Amino acid sequence: MDPPRSEEPLDYAVLAGYLEALANPTRLELLHILREPRLVSDIELRGRARGGFRAERPISSQAVRKHLARLESAGMVRAQRARAGGGGAERHVVDHRMLFAIGEELRRVTRLRPTVSLPAEATMTGRTPRGAARNAGARLIMVYGPHLGTTYALERKAMEEGRGWVIGRRAGLPVCLDHDPFVSMEHAEVLPRAGFELLDLRSNKNGTELNWEQLPRGGSASLRNGDVVGLGRTLLLFRSD
Repeated sequence: MDPPRSEEPLDYAVLAGYLEALANPTRLELLHILREPRLVSDIELRGRARGGFRAERPISSQAVRKHLARLESAGMVRAQRARAGGGGAERHVVDHRMLFAIGEELRRVTRLRPTVSLPAEATMTGRTPRGAARNAGARLIMVYGPHLGTTYALERKAMEEGRGWVIGRRAGLPVCLDHDPFVSMEHAEVLPRAGFELLDLRSNKNGTELNWEQLPRGGSASLRNGDVVGLGRTLLLFRSD
């Protein structure tokens, strides 16, 4: 069982709005397509008839725009100008940070438990998550987040100049967690000091946790094999074997 965390009350109306935006197979497919920024003219969707079967003809550009508008209003898709300076057509791309935040709210619903026992049912079949690749040396492994098992090797060549291994949302960081909107651009840092040390950077907004205990603002603590680092809604396991 996960250690308890303080949380704000769930906003049912807001979550229902997100689910309504997602409750459409065409929009779900559109999110996958928009992993690459695309113009409306480059998007081909066939939609689905009753029973889930694909329609024979692509849906119109007008229909695509309506689906895009719904996803954009929910913050799941962003529009970007194709050329600098504000000119040119708009390209649309999925916002993975918003999807992660929505998933975190929905996960709170999945933790609801009845006050009575339910009858046992057959075990559901499903894919077994792939574990982290076996790597030697010090590393951080994502154990809670969208990419379970992702390994960030703490190698000298990955250190920022004059610094340790910086963790945050900024692109190019040794430990880049750009999926998590609750993580600051530069959130924490691992330092090679008589072993390894976790430093909370004062630039972050939500604090840094070590084994579910919050570090003092700007404070640090030694990292030991098996420690869990919490930043935003992401958990990283420290291994040094």
